[in-house]
Amino acid sequence: MDLLDQVGVLAVNRLEASMLTNETVSSREDAFVAARRLPSGRRTVIVTLGGDGLVLRPAEGAPTWIAPTMVRVGSTHGAGGTLAARLAAGDSMSRAASAASVAAARLVGRLDGEPRGFANQRAPDH
Repeated sequence: MDLLDQVGVLAVNRLEASMLTNETVSSREDAFVAARRLPSGRRTVIVTLGGDGLVLRPAEGAPTWIAPTMVRVGSTHGAGGTLAARLAAGDSMSRAASAASVAAARLVGRLDGEPRGFANQRAPDH
């Protein structure tokens, strides 16, 4: 059995998506193509684009783009785990993706003049 068969949510960055699809992923349009080409089955596929947002393809349904939360970046170290944490907490996929965008922005930079770090932010309802 392939390891990917055991995954419920496949979240990859643009480089990983490129490696798995043998296609360059350098734009939002490329990420939509990659999200459709990545193995899905019953899993959700997410292609992250760093400061350019992410493409979310639910297990059932069409891919959608989640816009980035714009900030001045200090460091991207540690920004990737929020999505998994929100899913583990029971959020829906779209709500978790939106919350992850806000939380990652708060971790790596400044949001609306706030100092760097976490804040209690409610994600928009989807």
